[in-house]
Amino acid sequence: MERVIEIMQYVMKHLLIQGETLNLERELMTSLAGLGYSREEIEMAFRLLHELPDDLRQRRCPDNSFLHTITGYRIFNSIERSKLSFACQSTIFQLLNSALITKAEVEQVMVELVLMESKEVGLKELELILHKVISDEERLVMILSYPGELSSALLLN
Repeated sequence: MERVIEIMQYVMKHLLIQGETLNLERELMTSLAGLGYSREEIEMAFRLLHELPDDLRQRRCPDNSFLHTITGYRIFNSIERSKLSFACQSTIFQLLNSALITKAEVEQVMVELVLMESKEVGLKELELILHKVISDEERLVMILSYPGELSSALLLN
């Protein structure tokens, strides 16, 4: 299954870079075969990729799930992905999922984080921006003590 996931990552990366074209699937299958993946592994990966949107629509998620709390999806664009550490991205989604920050506040946070001069923005910078964006001190204390990567990082400092 690990090799199937590798194939899925490879395909997704190429789809994001090249966009959807009619012959892309055949080209990718040929490339993957050249990289040593078996036909069965490739077919399984493509089958999973084709079934993924249906699985997401049918999934029953707990109340604190990101899929359940809003009608759409917030994804990070390429600039945001390259600028924000994975821990920072994860924490932003956790805070949104737990309703500790609003969608509008997330957008304000994103603008501030992307405008920072740092090459990569981490949890320390996120904390500074949260202080700037969120005026409700009680909620800010709840955010900074929320169990997750942000509070763990702050406790270490």
